[in-house]
Amino acid sequence: MTYMALFRSPGTFKAGAALRPVGDWHQYNHAYTSNILNTPDIDPEAYRISSPIEYAEGCRTTC
Repeated sequence: MTYMALFRSPGTFKAGAALRPVGDWHQYNHAYTSNILNTPDIDPEAYRISSPIEYAEGCRTTC
């Protein structure tokens, strides 16, 4: 959530801190993630829009 807030709402926060954040759901625990997002081959769009790495260019604060 911290990454998404910083990347998708630049300028709203001066800094952010996250404990063990997930930057890319493609690289996270498959058993956990597939229950929520299906799998990347079935629903690549869900993985794309929910992975903070896709919005990293929006970072304008201390990341």
